Formats: sequence, C-alpha cells, structure tokens
Amino acid sequence: MCRVMPRGLGLVLTLSVVVVAVGGPRARGAAVFPGQSTVDGKTVGQWTSEWWKWAESFGPGPFSDTTGARSNLNQGGPVYYLAGSGGNAGPITRSVTVGSDRKVLVPLINWIVAAGADPGFADTRVEANALATNTINPANLFATIDGVAVPNLASHREESGALFTLDVVANNDSGFPPGTYTDAYGDGYWLMLEPLSPGQHTLHFGGTSTPYNAGAFTIDQFAIDVTVNLNVVPVPAAVWWGPVGAACAIAWRRRRLARRG
Repeated sequence: MCRVMPRGLGLVLTLSVVVVAVGGPRARGAAVFPGQSTVDGKTVGQWTSEWWKWAESFGPGPFSDTTGARSNLNQGGPVYYLAGSGGNAGPITRSVTVGSDRKVLVPLINWIVAAGADPGFADTRVEANALATNTINPANLFATIDGVAVPNLASHREESGALFTLDVVANNDSGFPPGTYTDAYGDGYWLMLEPLSPGQHTLHFGGTSTPYNAGAFTIDQFAIDVTVNLNVVPVPAAVWWGPVGAACAIAWRRRRLARRG
C-alpha cells in the first residue's frame, strides 16, 4: 500500500476562458469558485485528478521544489496547477509566473490511493474517503489571498468522482514505484481560483492534520505550510493554451498514497 505524502500546495493549472463565479470570495480581484463547481467542462474534482497526473509526470517533482523553478513544467490548458509539499517539510516559499487568463488550482490537504486498497478497505475510493474524513479537520486548514482569508474552507472538499489512470515516472516525489495505476482515487480539500489580475499576488495555504489509526496502519500528524509569490502577467485574449499536461503530495506505505496539501 502506498500513501501519498502531504503536499500542502497541491500543484498548478491553466485556462483560456475567464469565468466569473458569482458570490465567490474575493481578494484584490481574485475569486474562488464555490466548491463542486464545473470549470471549463470539468468539475473541480475532475481537475484534481488531472492535477495528480501532472504531479507524477516529472521527477524530481513539484513537491520537493523549494523555489518554484519546476512550477511551469508540463503545464498547459485553462487551469494552472500549484504544488504542495511533503508533510512536516516546514514552511516553503515559491515564486511562480502565470498568465492572466489561467485559473489556478490550489491543494490544501489531500490524499490519493492507488495500486489496491489497504487491509480493512473495500477499494481505493473507500480508503481515500476514510483518509480524508479522519485526517482532515477543515477547521485546521488555512488559505489567504493577498492577506485576505478564504472563508468556509469546509465547503471545498473535492473527490475525483471516478477511478482514474495515473502514470508515474521514475524519480517522482510521491514514493510510488514507476508504472501505470488504473485504480487511482483522490479526496481532500482544494481551491479553484478565477484568473487573477495582472501584478503581484501572494497565496498562503496549508493546514495541520489529525492523527489516524486505521487498524492496519497509523498516520501521524503532519503540517503543510506553503507560500506562493505569484507574478501574474497579461496575456492577449487570442492566445490559445495547449491541452492539459499529464499531472501529488505523497508518503509511501505499501499501496496507499496519502497526499497532504
């Protein structure tokens, strides 16, 4: 069983059409889509599956990146993926540049399970649900945009919605053996942001987990703390972004992947 390690900042995405989320919390022009929204033809949960594919598509991966130097690797499409960090890696600050036409997917604390469920769980979906429910207390999560706290983080729990195929490269950050896994399932807390206004923005996000005894294994408390200095550059409306590249935060333990942040 392999466990996805904590990746506070989940990872980065792109977009071509600006969609306004009515009633979304705003910070200096930034808005957060309501939880379970549909964005550019996919639910936020489906975008999180694409995020995991992106995160496993290069090694070393985005979680061990302490500067933001790898942030633009394999990015494409209407959503830009921001990355998290390993559990208890300490505060991490990255500098990232993104176009003003792209939405941004932000991971808080999340889990992914693949390569079969651990003892005591019927399948990877059931296990991912249990991990998210028992290790993530929304009250212990945080997210600010330009110093303004994002409210009601409890409403932003997102699931893959269906099993998906995860292609994992060698030397990845998650601890998964390289290969193809057809039963991946993710569950956790994410924020999907509308495109931000050109200029400098600061995103700070993460949280602290709750210890969990699952019977066959235990998960200790961990913390995610990521700051992203986001340089948003103007992009002409006529520019077209290519298809989303393949896309975790993970700690390895047999066949369970647990992602945190």
